[in-house]
Amino acid sequence: MKKVFTFLLLITCLTIVKAYNNDYFSIEIPEGYNETINDNMYKWSKDNKYIAVTINNNTNKYNIEKYTDKDLETQKKHLEETYSKELKEYDVKVDVSDVKRNTINNYSVLEYNLYWDSKDYIGYNMYQKGIIYTTKNYIYTFIYSSDEEINNEEFTSTINSFKLKDEPISHISPLLVYILVVGTLLGIIGFIVDTIRKKKEHK
Repeated sequence: MKKVFTFLLLITCLTIVKAYNNDYFSIEIPEGYNETINDNMYKWSKDNKYIAVTINNNTNKYNIEKYTDKDLETQKKHLEETYSKELKEYDVKVDVSDVKRNTINNYSVLEYNLYWDSKDYIGYNMYQKGIIYTTKNYIYTFIYSSDEEINNEEFTSTINSFKLKDEPISHISPLLVYILVVGTLLGIIGFIVDTIRKKKEHK
């Protein structure tokens, strides 16, 4: 009986989450993450891990559902060039891989993986999964970041709980080049740069 109780207690501890809800989305965050909200970026951090959601206006009505293989290649190149340019001074290399379309909760999404070779600068390398959604009014970018290979169970549970509060796109833009997620990219890059600077100051 004691073993059964201990097992049930462990299962309960593993599944504890806290719900976050606003006018744009709702999400369930695993227990132990600390919340930070800054303008259009919502971030939950725990040790060297974080979950971030950024929202940008979808003025050009980008629609991931209509992306071609060529559009995916262009998006990958755009991501690589942006990271390379912004981090040139620090010689931090970012590998962009597995850029593809996927379907999550009936939404077409753009999915990609990032690997940051950042151990010499912040003490650890970073593994990230990025998911981009396009809706009638917004571009949502979801980032899951860890200092070790992604825990797929936690990632899957969190992304499946991510519910958008905007209508699907009804108008299709012919401009399928790449999605402007500059706010998200610069926010993440800014976090890395700030961490590098702090590490240098303490040396």
